[in-house]
Amino acid sequence: MLKKRTIPLVISLLTLLFSSHASLSADLELRKKQNENGADKALEPYMLPRNHPLKGYLSILFSNPNMFKSSSHFRKAGFHVIRGHRKLMVGGHPHVPDYLFKKFPNSMPQAKQLENFLKRQKGAQVLRNYILTHNYKYLVIPQKWLIKLPRSFSQGDKDRSYVLVVDNMDIHRDYNDPNGICRQLYYNMSVEMLTELCTILHAVGGCDAFPRNQPFTKEGKIAFVDTEHVGKMKGHFLKHIVPALNEELQAYAIALWNKLEDEENERRLAKRSIDG
Repeated sequence: MLKKRTIPLVISLLTLLFSSHASLSADLELRKKQNENGADKALEPYMLPRNHPLKGYLSILFSNPNMFKSSSHFRKAGFHVIRGHRKLMVGGHPHVPDYLFKKFPNSMPQAKQLENFLKRQKGAQVLRNYILTHNYKYLVIPQKWLIKLPRSFSQGDKDRSYVLVVDNMDIHRDYNDPNGICRQLYYNMSVEMLTELCTILHAVGGCDAFPRNQPFTKEGKIAFVDTEHVGKMKGHFLKHIVPALNEELQAYAIALWNKLEDEENERRLAKRSIDG
């Protein structure tokens, strides 16, 4: 008699348990989707526009979740890998020659990768705004967008995987050659171009300034292809850019930099006296 009464009770408890578990799982899944939707909304200004012509190629370009395990995997996926500085892989694809793709290997946490990509996008925007505000003619900044990859690309990471796509600026890539075109163009650049380069680097607080990071395009302009450290490394202009110039331009660049420094110090002192 006791057993007959116990069985329905056990069934009721199990039903309640499974029902609660299902409800909890559904609640967790809902929260997960809400968090993802919130993250998507926050990232929307940085995402590749919905009507961008590149959209039609994404399923073809990014079909293998293992393609970002290493540079060799990236290459096997059909990409021409240009460089892999500090683990960052940069590559282009023959289907879309006007763009380059930047991605870290899967060994780096996806959240850390996203943070780095956003830093590069924000740095590019700071430079772009300054160029537009001052109507500069000789400096160009590539557009940079995020592409959200399918969940399988996360490779077990709880965070979604993104890749950074940038305009291919068609630059001279011989910056490591002391006798290359890029070095020659730096050595003999115009005073007007040097003035713009010096002024913007001082105004934004510097960046990772090297001839390889601000190379010449084949149209004769300087492209800021590395915008990760905008607002830092202010001394890199004097340390790495100035030595690439001829003696006359070096003297001009140093004098202009010192003038900008003096003006900045005067503004700082004036502000202090006002704040008093």
